[in-house]
Amino acid sequence: MKLTEVFRYVTIRHMKDQKLTEKQRLFVVEYLIDLSASEAAIRAGYSKSTGPKLLANPLVSLAIKQETEDRSRRTRITADTVLQELMKIARVDVGELFKPDGTLRPIHEIPETVRRAISSFEYDKKNGVGRVRLADKMKALELLGKHLGIYTEKIEVTNDSLAERLAKTRKRMEKDGYKFPNRIDHSEN
Repeated sequence: MKLTEVFRYVTIRHMKDQKLTEKQRLFVVEYLIDLSASEAAIRAGYSKSTGPKLLANPLVSLAIKQETEDRSRRTRITADTVLQELMKIARVDVGELFKPDGTLRPIHEIPETVRRAISSFEYDKKNGVGRVRLADKMKALELLGKHLGIYTEKIEVTNDSLAERLAKTRKRMEKDGYKFPNRIDHSEN
């Protein structure tokens, strides 16, 4: 039995006390693998279009929330740990990879904070040449910025038909006796 099958079995047994069908429990487990409702629905035996509907089901969404919290406790991975790792990537100083003479430091001499930002490391002993690839600093900064709400999308409505509809609605409401407050012109002040 594969480890993923054991995980699914244990997780589904753990959810027995919840009022979900066996198929819904399987959807919850499958959803936690990749957070794709459509793919989880297919793997659980539903049609692709059923995934978003299952997420809207209060019992299913509660089970997902509980399983996510359980997994976070088991793995000790929290939003804070993810943010801390992103901060390490965003703040990495590439100068710490090199010796004063400009050669790459051996991996054991590279500070841990820099090592944690390394996505791949190759070393050719024959030629004494090393190659380091760091995690994407810009992506880390982007994710941190999104978390902090720095990047907010602005939607500008310039649809004339919307203005026309609002004007018609206003006329209809005035015809029905609704009195709108007078507009105050601040342009003279």
